[in-house]
Amino acid sequence: MSEGLAARRFGRDPIQIAMPVVAAAVVAILLAVAIVQQGRPLWPPQIVDLPAAALVLVSLLLAIRLPPPAALWQGLVRLSQTKHPYLLLAALTFVVLALGTILVVGTTPTTTDEAVPLYQARLFAEFKVITQYPVGLVNAVIPQADQQAFVIVSPEGRAISVYFPGWALLMTPFVWLGAPWMLGPAMGATAVYMIGRLAALLTSARTAVIALILTLAFGSFLLTGMSLFPAGGHLTLSLIYVWFVLRGKNRDYFLAGLVGGLALSLNNPFPHAAFAVPWLLWLLLDPTRRRGLVPLCLGYFPGLALIAGWIVLQGSLATPGAAASGSFWSSKLPQLVNFPSIHSVGLRFFEVLTAWSWAAPGVLVLAAAGWWQTRGNVALRLLGVSFVSTVLLYTFVPLDQGVGYGARYFSVAWGGLPILAAVALSSPGKEALCRFALGAALIGVLLVVPLQLVYGNVQYNRGAEPIDALSGPGVDLYFVDFSHAGAQETVLANDLSHGARLELVSQGQAIDQSIVDRWFPGSRLVVHNAYGSGYARP
Repeated sequence: MSEGLAARRFGRDPIQIAMPVVAAAVVAILLAVAIVQQGRPLWPPQIVDLPAAALVLVSLLLAIRLPPPAALWQGLVRLSQTKHPYLLLAALTFVVLALGTILVVGTTPTTTDEAVPLYQARLFAEFKVITQYPVGLVNAVIPQADQQAFVIVSPEGRAISVYFPGWALLMTPFVWLGAPWMLGPAMGATAVYMIGRLAALLTSARTAVIALILTLAFGSFLLTGMSLFPAGGHLTLSLIYVWFVLRGKNRDYFLAGLVGGLALSLNNPFPHAAFAVPWLLWLLLDPTRRRGLVPLCLGYFPGLALIAGWIVLQGSLATPGAAASGSFWSSKLPQLVNFPSIHSVGLRFFEVLTAWSWAAPGVLVLAAAGWWQTRGNVALRLLGVSFVSTVLLYTFVPLDQGVGYGARYFSVAWGGLPILAAVALSSPGKEALCRFALGAALIGVLLVVPLQLVYGNVQYNRGAEPIDALSGPGVDLYFVDFSHAGAQETVLANDLSHGARLELVSQGQAIDQSIVDRWFPGSRLVVHNAYGSGYARP
């Protein structure tokens, strides 16, 4: 196809041409990787990335021929004129995400990254920080593979989460309500509100509404908001952080520091640090704003003190071979942060492709175009720089992101992408491009997002499979064989009194039975299969 014919076909807008071209390139790269890997994904989410990327391309191509319905455009105009559109959309988002949690990803954690903060939040809800297990039960309560990796356990049976406690603290009120799963939807709804407020502050109400429409077409946003992944908290706190920094008064800088300190302690400090670097440099280099660094740093102090206290507590559980308090992190740090390598750069490259597959169709191209158009707006430019700095600084992390929804390492910074994309769509003379992009987003919601919801549901069913297989009349005590496929992410037990159902780690039928005889006398074996054993307690 000649360049002239392509321009006529796509409406003569270079951005409109670039969106499906980049989409095709992403599909080609992922297809090549799938062939080289012989169908084996580099990590679990890539199972869905290739078909999702292909459907993103289909969405863009269909949008060329299928303009969005007039009702969508009219709704955008009406929302722009509504007095509080962000509150309305945030409330609707909460309802949708809460229903998605119940119906799609489940109300219990599906990964260890979700289970461990819940484990700690249940302790906080009981006004405990460290729990104590009988020494003979430690290996039954916490999988040995998780000990010293996700939960620090002392020889005396005392245990505490490896992750810093911010996310667990935010979850604690929801544990008191009996619905810890509501934290994800609450964070997602708050993120929608903040994206709308930020976009309106930096641009216009119409641009803000466009940004929110694009946000709600992100499969990664929807599924993360349905889950207990801390990535949703990082996204929301980064948006609140920017909001306070931009308001620019001493009180606002102090509040930004408080939010930033909480973000540092959420589960680990790296996401917020990577996001905040450009903003801190801006304040440092701007003589009129430099004085704001003092209240900002004061605001960070409680979060830093919380991290320091947590490290001391973790050090108090040191094993006999540990050299000193806090030695857990001194031994783990080289495994978590290292100089960039071909491997870590490659991982980040593929995660950017993952971000493309899980975003609204073409948003990364639109965000780049919007960033280019905002040369006079430092705040908008910094939103883009924060995304880039996050991607680049994560090349110092040699680990892949594991199971999750989209490029969750970058969740802390992608809140600026729909805002920048909306800037490109609301520029003068871009009405045709805007209609095309919103049409593609709507088609993506119908084609791409359902596939990603199915993936989320499969992850939930995978985690629930062992318990379902061991269920039987009266069964409320489960010994799960964690070596069995599908059982690796079973929810960690909190303590021996929590809840009506208790899940323990199977160590073989003989050891399991000895545990039952000593700590749960009178329990009756109901089910025994490859997944473990199920007992009915008296």
